[in-house]
Amino acid sequence: MAKRTTKIEINLGGRSQQGANSAKQVYLDLTAEILNHARAFYINFFLAHAVKFDEIVTYYSEKHKEYRQRKINADELLTWAESVTIPKENHPHVLDCRDFTKRFPDVPRDYRRSV
Repeated sequence: MAKRTTKIEINLGGRSQQGANSAKQVYLDLTAEILNHARAFYINFFLAHAVKFDEIVTYYSEKHKEYRQRKINADELLTWAESVTIPKENHPHVLDCRDFTKRFPDVPRDYRRSV
């Protein structure tokens, strides 16, 4: 998992303006396009499963020494989304239409989590 974010300003002007060369610009554009499609994949996925945002989960409160209920949190949503869109050893079968890995085979895990 990424520990920090490093932001680098990239000059997209022409070579004569000390900008990135045209080959690098092409790769940057392709990367942005892939990540935009990946974001759209998960936006559409969550829109199709919007009721999940209102799911109530039961948990044990150490503070109150009892079981309580609350809405699902962001980490639990991420875990659930990965379990139904990313095939792994403990959940190897996901529907082809939901298989992020098949749709975006070259997107590393850290980039997938960032989308």
